[in-house]
This record gives sequence, C-alpha cells and structure tokens, in this order.
Amino acid sequence: MMPELPFVSGEEDSGTVSDKNGSALKKGQRVAYLGPIGSSMYAQYTVVDADKLIVLDDEANLLEADAMPVTYFAAYHIHA
Repeated sequence: MMPELPFVSGEEDSGTVSDKNGSALKKGQRVAYLGPIGSSMYAQYTVVDADKLIVLDDEANLLEADAMPVTYFAAYHIHA
C-alpha cells in the first residue's frame, strides 16, 4: 500500500544518529534501518523509533550497511 502523495521515498538507509531524543543511542552512532514504503529514507533527516534501528559498529561502512537489509530479504524470498 502506497502512502498519499506527496511523500519522500526510501525504505532502507544507514547513517548516524543526530538527535537521540531520550533513547540509549549516542549522537553520532552508526545505524541502519529497513522500513515500509514511504519511510522517507531518501530525505536528509528522518525520524525513526530507536527500537527499529540496527546498531552498527563504529567502523561499519555506511554504504554497505545501507544495502544489507534489502539483500538479506531478497535472498530469503528467492530461496524460500
């Protein structure tokens, strides 16, 4: 189901925490996310519940981390 227009596309992304908003996350911590269509991951900033984030190592490559959730589910559905 598609969200109403206008919306910012993007379902998966990786980046750094810019505002922890009371969560246990640290500002600057690397994270990844996979959400539903219309999650606004192509925006410069977006708000995501902390419990939905995948916490990454400090050395994690954000470009590789961005692709991890999607490739996992694609492989799963191909072989399931």
